[in-house]
Amino acid sequence: MATKYLHRLCASLLAILIAAFASPVLARIVIPSDYVCPLGKEVFQGDFQAKIYRQMLDDPDDTYVGVDMVMPIVQCPNGFLIAKPRFSKAELAQLAKLITVPKFKELRDRPTFEQYRWVRQQQGADSYELAGLRFLATRERFYSLKLLGSEIDREYLREIAGLAFDSRSQGRWFHAYFRAVNILRENGKFDDAARLLAIINTAKLTPDDPRIAGEAKALARLIAERNESKFPVTLGSAEDVAYSCLDQTEKLSASERNRCASGELQTAMANYCMNRKVRGLEQYAPTGCEQFGRYDDIISGLAAALALLFLALTFRGLNRSETHS
Repeated sequence: MATKYLHRLCASLLAILIAAFASPVLARIVIPSDYVCPLGKEVFQGDFQAKIYRQMLDDPDDTYVGVDMVMPIVQCPNGFLIAKPRFSKAELAQLAKLITVPKFKELRDRPTFEQYRWVRQQQGADSYELAGLRFLATRERFYSLKLLGSEIDREYLREIAGLAFDSRSQGRWFHAYFRAVNILRENGKFDDAARLLAIINTAKLTPDDPRIAGEAKALARLIAERNESKFPVTLGSAEDVAYSCLDQTEKLSASERNRCASGELQTAMANYCMNRKVRGLEQYAPTGCEQFGRYDDIISGLAAALALLFLALTFRGLNRSETHS
């Protein structure tokens, strides 16, 4: 009898698991807003840290030229920037001195990535990392829209002018200059953007890197369309631009519509919509999610029906075996 009871329990748990995964899970992700400053241990509230930090700070050049706006680096009331998960005692001692320097204090009303660039400059970061951080400053939320086409874009263009071509850093060099082409395009300077792209995109210099080749072609299409969108669907990872494809209020160019119709974007769009549903945020999902919601409902309904059928057959079989015993 104990064995039969265990079988019944296992069958019930299996059926419940199938049914649970077949239907939307209304699990909500709670983002903490309380932080403890590594320097001084003060507890304070701040905006959540962007998931993109590790990618952009550990390897600033491993990003697309059309990267979306990023959240500011979480900053303590004393000015300390929580730019990475942990700091050594030596780093804390060094940073404690740097944040008291008048030059750093003058930057407090500037993008946090620009503040962090100054810190990394004092720590001896190379010119490519510094240029990458300045580029992120042009993309920083709450600043990027306000400063687009003004001083912060010009500062990036001036900075990369000092990057000497180095065959050992071809990929980083190309990314830095592609970003310059993109900034010129965003500001409506299409002829200048096309001229710079033609100069840097030559057979003698271009490395054999499919992603770099793809970015060059995407930029050329956008320039030809006279498209000055700050975050076009043509650029960026599929995950980053999925929302723009789904937002039916967006007016997309031909190259953008073509990319939205690609397999990688269709998958990214479906995943985006499912994540909204899983987190209980369907009401905030773009209208384009409706096309994926119908299929999800059909699949969920079929899976739930199969789970119930499995459960009914299991209990029926167990009841028969108990009757015969």
